[in-house]
Amino acid sequence: MDPALALQRAERRALSFLLAALAIFVATLFLPEHFVTGWIRAAAEAAMVGGLADWFAVEALFRRIPIPGLARHTNILIRKKDALGDGLARFVREKFLDTPSVVRLIRQQNPADAVTHWLGSYENTRQLSAVLVKVASGVLDVMDERNVQVFIRRALDTMIDRLDLSQSAAAILDTLTRDGRHQALLDETLDYLVELLNEPQTREFISARIVDWLKSDHPKKEKVLPSEWIGNKGSDMISAAVTRLLAQMEADESHQLRQAFDRAVAGLIERLKHDADFQAKLDAFKTQLKGDTALNAYVSGLWNEWRSWVKRDLARDDSVIGARIIGAAAWMGQELARSESLRKALDAQLLDAAERMAPGFSDFVTEHIRATVHGWNAEHLSQQIRLSVGQDLQYIRINGTLVGGLIGAVLYLIAQAPVLLARGH
Repeated sequence: MDPALALQRAERRALSFLLAALAIFVATLFLPEHFVTGWIRAAAEAAMVGGLADWFAVEALFRRIPIPGLARHTNILIRKKDALGDGLARFVREKFLDTPSVVRLIRQQNPADAVTHWLGSYENTRQLSAVLVKVASGVLDVMDERNVQVFIRRALDTMIDRLDLSQSAAAILDTLTRDGRHQALLDETLDYLVELLNEPQTREFISARIVDWLKSDHPKKEKVLPSEWIGNKGSDMISAAVTRLLAQMEADESHQLRQAFDRAVAGLIERLKHDADFQAKLDAFKTQLKGDTALNAYVSGLWNEWRSWVKRDLARDDSVIGARIIGAAAWMGQELARSESLRKALDAQLLDAAERMAPGFSDFVTEHIRATVHGWNAEHLSQQIRLSVGQDLQYIRINGTLVGGLIGAVLYLIAQAPVLLARGH
């Protein structure tokens, strides 16, 4: 039934009880004076008083009643709407969102066990994955590509701006050269070069380069010389000489080339730290890097490829991302089920987080309730409350009429008791 129509019927029903009391009262005025007549009249009179008092109490909640001296205490919901919102917000904060209540609720619910049990069901993890996949897909659909590209470029530029190439490189080289670590790296490099020079492919490459040199720079001599033999022998000689030099460097820690390497590294570190011209060149490189079209296009291309792959994957029934989510959730559930200490740690973390976050969360919810109620239209709010609870309030009027009549009848009997007792004597 329509709430407004149901309310009207309830109001008419309550009014009918009041009118019935009025009719009985009026009827007794024309009846001969008698004990019973007086008793009925007293009950009807009290019923009218009770019904009218409760009518006033109910109506005063929702509208202004122009009775001198009392009017300013009516229309309560509209006049006190903001105060009611403040009281509701304060009640919720003090009774539901205070820190002890929140902590007690978390402790009673034992959230770690609940999470463990929930994640132990494949159906739950599948539903979780479906929700997260849907959310991720929706986020990708609503994202503005142009804004994303601008954000990526700005983020890249910011990262490059914050990167101090000279000092960072100097710090890295300082770390690498501390306690002679760079010499160990040089030894590894020397071993690799020796192995490379001893490989047949390397010697064939050197031999081919020698032959090419003879043909380009000495074409006439090359025709009468055994070019292939010279190339092979030259390759062997070069490989042997370089291998011997590298072996000497590796065996002698004070070798002059090692010392030259030390000086070169130390000089580079010094230039990175203190050479303004060198630092300016690195800064210019950063500026060039930020404006590099190829780099920006490459980064944008990576984003587009990643986004396209994710969207295609999320649209598939056998989504890789979805399967990963299910696997991660199941693994988490298994780990929680296996480790009691992990569950206790999770509960402890949640309790600690609740203690720290409850005051701020309480203030946020309280302010949200207060601001929401303040923003409501007072008359609309009053009407909605009336439609919601108005029928029950009409029963209050009916009860007031009946209870008032009953009390009036009892009081009349008490008042007439001396007369009745006197007649009895």
